[in-house]
Amino acid sequence: MIKRFFRARQRPRPDTWLLLRPDEARSWQWLHWHNGAVIEQADWPPPAGWQALRCALLIPADAVSYFEISAPPGIRPAEWPLLLEDRLLQAPEAVLIGCVGRRDTRLQLVALERARLARWQQQADTLGITLERYWSEFQLCPPQQPGQTLAWSVADYVCQVQADEQGAQHWLALPRVLAAGLAATGAAPRAVAPGPDGPLDKLPSLVPVTRPRRATGGHDWRTARRLAGTCLGLALLWAVLMAGTTWQQGSQARAALAQQFGASSTLQQAQSRLRRAQREEQHWQVRQQQVAAWSQTLNGWLSEHPDWALQALGFDGRHWYVTLSGHDDALADTARWQTLGREIGGSVTLTREGESLTVRVDLEGSEA
Repeated sequence: MIKRFFRARQRPRPDTWLLLRPDEARSWQWLHWHNGAVIEQADWPPPAGWQALRCALLIPADAVSYFEISAPPGIRPAEWPLLLEDRLLQAPEAVLIGCVGRRDTRLQLVALERARLARWQQQADTLGITLERYWSEFQLCPPQQPGQTLAWSVADYVCQVQADEQGAQHWLALPRVLAAGLAATGAAPRAVAPGPDGPLDKLPSLVPVTRPRRATGGHDWRTARRLAGTCLGLALLWAVLMAGTTWQQGSQARAALAQQFGASSTLQQAQSRLRRAQREEQHWQVRQQQVAAWSQTLNGWLSEHPDWALQALGFDGRHWYVTLSGHDDALADTARWQTLGREIGGSVTLTREGESLTVRVDLEGSEA
């Protein structure tokens, strides 16, 4: 069932269009094109339900100029006006240049006045028309063989497409009053131009447009599948990147642990070394707190005894050595020093030499 659904979506769309021929003097004319022929036409508005048809602007034959001109390979569309500078009556920026084909090394270019096109586009917006393509009436004719001529009548003018002996196409649109000489060419005028060799979809548009997305009853499964595939690819890429990053971080962490604690052959050894490192870290934090408390205590004592001065200070990782000198009876206040030592979690030993006092503080609390 799913395969039948996608095969049905891949079938070519029917060659059905609503062609709109603008007219600045009266109502627009619409033509219902179906599979290579006009099956109905009239003045605007068309019958109900026309909104379901694809719409194209059928640019009147007398509004365009056709050129076949040699062009170097690889020329870009923005450079097409440069090829026609000496052939256009207007400034290049006032004209839109479209390409309808190529014959050998020659480009088949069509020139259209931008201001006129803008007026038609504005009128189409007013009528609620969404234009998907822009074609000249001449494009609805099949290419003529060398020496052949095709002529037909449209509105107030007569159109003629002729191919010379070299195969170059010539487009001509004349008012009816000036077209009497066309009968001498042997080409029979026709009410409507014949259709092209293939579906209209294959005709190049004179104006590049983006085909609007039409509302449908179901989802656009093809787009959904592409989106799902893109999301899956991004998810897989993210997973690979995260796995690589996690592996790299784990390798760096293992290397750092091995460098700090040494290589471990078993999990128990690694756990034992980690616990020992944690105890040492806790011990060092306690020791830093003791050192900070002792420094604060010593500064407080010196502030209380301005006649005393600090002569020497040292620390070996466990013991503080402080040598003081002074002149009052603070040397005999050993109980005060013991109290200060207990406040920081250590024990104090005093050594007196003349007017000097050496205080040794054991931060692990054992007497020397």
